[in-house]
Amino acid sequence: MDNTKPTRRNWLFSCAAVGLAANLLTADLVSADENEITADRLKILRSCESLTAALRYYGDQDKPFYQFTFHLGDFAAGADNNPFDRVTKLDRDAMLTFIDALAKDGFIAAARDISTKDIKPTVGYNLTLTAKKTGGAADFKRLGWQAIKGDGHVELYQALGWDLKMIERLESWQPALNGAAAKDMEFVLGRLSGLKREWQKKP
Repeated sequence: MDNTKPTRRNWLFSCAAVGLAANLLTADLVSADENEITADRLKILRSCESLTAALRYYGDQDKPFYQFTFHLGDFAAGADNNPFDRVTKLDRDAMLTFIDALAKDGFIAAARDISTKDIKPTVGYNLTLTAKKTGGAADFKRLGWQAIKGDGHVELYQALGWDLKMIERLESWQPALNGAAAKDMEFVLGRLSGLKREWQKKP
C-alpha cells in the first residue's frame, strides 16, 4: 500500500498529465472529424462533371502577381488574354489528382461555402473550388451545399494567407500538377521567389 502523502507538486503533475491526455484526445477527435468531412466532401466532388479551381491574389502589388484557373467542364475563360491570369483546362484524371492533393492538404475540410455566405477577402492568395453536379441536389443538400433547379452547386473558399507558410503550401501542390498546370504554378512561385527569400530571413 502506498502511503505517500500527496503534495502540491504531485497534484500539479497529475493535473498536467490529465490535461495532456485531454488535449491529445481532443486532437484525435478533431482529426477524426476532419477526416470524415474530407471523405464525405471528396466523394461528392469527385463525382462532379464541372470543377474549377481558381487561385486569386488580393491586395497591393507593384507588379501583378500571377493567378491561375484550372477547370474541368463548363468554364468561360474570358477574352482579356492577361498573361498574369493563366487558364488551363485539365482532363478528368488531372483535375481529380489535384482535388486529391487539396484533400490531403486540408483545404477540402477547412474551406467555407461562399455560395451561401458573404466572405470578405483578406490580403494574400485565396483558392476557390467551384463544383457543379447535374442532378446532385440531394447529395449537395446533405452536405449543406446549394441545390439549384435540382442540380448541385458549391463554391468552397479559403484564404491561404501572405507569408512563408502560404508559399510552402503552394509548393506542396506541385507534385499533383503536370504539363501546362505545372507551368502555371511555376509562374506563381517564380513571382514569389523574392518574397520567399525575404520571409526565410525572418526569425
